[in-house]
Amino acid sequence: MYQTIPFFLSVFFLSCSGRMQHPEYLAISGKISNASSQEFYIDASDEVTKTIMLEPDGSFQDTLAVGSPDGILQLKLNEGNVIATIYAENGADMYFQADLSDFRNTLHFTQDLAGYNNYRNDRYVIMNSKAGYNKNWVKLDKKKFTNSAEILKDSLWNALHSYADVKATHVKEEEDFIEGYMTTIYDIYEQEHSESVKYTVGKASPKFENFENYEGTTTSLSDLKGNFVFIDVWATWCKPCKKEFPYLEALQKEYTEKNIIFVSISIDRQEDKENWKKAIRENALGGIQLITPNGEDADFLRDYSIRSIPRFILIDPEGIIIDYNTRKPSETEALKEIFSRLKM
Repeated sequence: MYQTIPFFLSVFFLSCSGRMQHPEYLAISGKISNASSQEFYIDASDEVTKTIMLEPDGSFQDTLAVGSPDGILQLKLNEGNVIATIYAENGADMYFQADLSDFRNTLHFTQDLAGYNNYRNDRYVIMNSKAGYNKNWVKLDKKKFTNSAEILKDSLWNALHSYADVKATHVKEEEDFIEGYMTTIYDIYEQEHSESVKYTVGKASPKFENFENYEGTTTSLSDLKGNFVFIDVWATWCKPCKKEFPYLEALQKEYTEKNIIFVSISIDRQEDKENWKKAIRENALGGIQLITPNGEDADFLRDYSIRSIPRFILIDPEGIIIDYNTRKPSETEALKEIFSRLKM
């Protein structure tokens, strides 16, 4: 005689592992310690953002349908800042925990897709560590550059292959990424190393002459002789440039009594001059605000081989280059360390 399965059991059908099957959604749980808010957000697709509530101890448990074609979800804090990206699939049970005071170094996944997500986090940590690529590598001689590049490649490669449960397709994608990333780094070195030698410490800086300032008169680099000069090359259409504004303004206030002048040079076109002035007003930008006479075609930009912005340059009181591609204002502590070595 056949026995029928009770209805409630058919609804809550469990897999042989004892877990509920849910092919249409992701089950996600975990714990975020030291969170200042009671929730965080996950962008499940371009149109859908899921709010996930945290218990008083930081634990959480929820479900969501993964709508992103590539399976990449963004984790955000309540103010909208992306703190990590994770790979997810409908049908998976994911668990992660982290301490928000040191999120990246404490983020750890278990259960489904753990290996791939742990590697993705390792990749981020490695690429943003001292072993990661930075723009100063182009100043190294070929032997030191190659050594640094190979250490970085080995770190990424070893991290990827330290997880046994990463799908073969993801392993191949990440191997291709590493190879492509390293190729790009080597290409940048070949393109820019000769320029880094050209603009080494102790050589005279290229000059700008009679650039229009916000007040309607003109300023030249020679007018600033006797002062250290920190130059920010930017444009109103450049989002990364604008992200540096608050850090730059904070530096200017801190070094008001020091022998350093902050100069911002916009490469906006002359026909966009009103947009330039509006941005200065709306952001209450200080320092000397200049605009090139011919946008991106200014000799000063060509002389410094500026191909991307923002770009920051540091010059001494005699017009001699200290660093043709120095730290960003948002790299505040590193930049202050450079300033501390100067006799301002």
